[in-house]
Amino acid sequence: MLRASVDIGANSVRLLVVRMDGAAVELVHDTGVLTRLGDSLAESGRIEGGPLERTIRVVADYAATARELGAAVFCYATAGVRDASNAAEGLAALDEAARCAVRVVTGDEEARLNLLGVRAGMRPPPDRSVILDIGGGSTEIAWGDEEPKGGFSVPIGARKMLSRVPGLASGDRVPPEAMASASAAMLDALAGRPAPPAEYVDAIASGVGGTITALAALHLGLRTYEPLRLNGTWLSVGELAELAARLSGMTPAGRRDALFEPERADLILPGLAIALACLRWLRRDGLVVSIYGPRLGVLTDRGIALLAEGS
Repeated sequence: MLRASVDIGANSVRLLVVRMDGAAVELVHDTGVLTRLGDSLAESGRIEGGPLERTIRVVADYAATARELGAAVFCYATAGVRDASNAAEGLAALDEAARCAVRVVTGDEEARLNLLGVRAGMRPPPDRSVILDIGGGSTEIAWGDEEPKGGFSVPIGARKMLSRVPGLASGDRVPPEAMASASAAMLDALAGRPAPPAEYVDAIASGVGGTITALAALHLGLRTYEPLRLNGTWLSVGELAELAARLSGMTPAGRRDALFEPERADLILPGLAIALACLRWLRRDGLVVSIYGPRLGVLTDRGIALLAEGS
């Protein structure tokens, strides 16, 4: 059975097509592009203009590609749409482009879908999982075993952090003080949030999202997106700190040259600061990269049921 998800985020639109056979998942097609929907949101609180037009074009193309492959299509949007003052207007345009109902998931639903997707992509899944997903408009942390047990969404992602800490948008090299301020801001946002309970102390964290895959590709020296090479890569806190020092010492042009997605050059350091803060808060010494997360989670039977509940 072929199933496809079109994931509409604040930074990117991504298409995932998989063959589902019971608990087995076979990757058929995986692609994405940065449409930067969150740029207009940051400027006006609305999704409009070029970012929305780009997003609509890509959503239409990806939904058509999925149908050509013979897949059932499930479309959903995250913080890029749910935070917009004109969400209903933008959603109507996306529905028309996709030729299916685009479901706007809440932050808590996104955290649950992350856990379902990461675990569905692991064979066998561990006894317990902790998930970290860094998006453009929000960050999700979730934990559970066969079922989600807890989790939450923080309304800060790489795009929002870029706007919050001026030094991150430097036209030259990014000073260490800006990275420290960004990590401190994320730790402040996590203060008072429920942490995974004691039985999760040894559970390895899985990392999801464009920031994580971009960092893994840079760590491995990849110049193109190779999902099956990225999936399962271990990134320690020390290696992430080394990448932070390396990237912050580059000019914006240098960061563009270093990344397989040059358009992510201004977002990579805010996302990296969030990752380091979250791992510190979780008391983890690193994370395992997952290419799946909510975009596979929505294709599981439980994910489909979750979408149906709120539609």
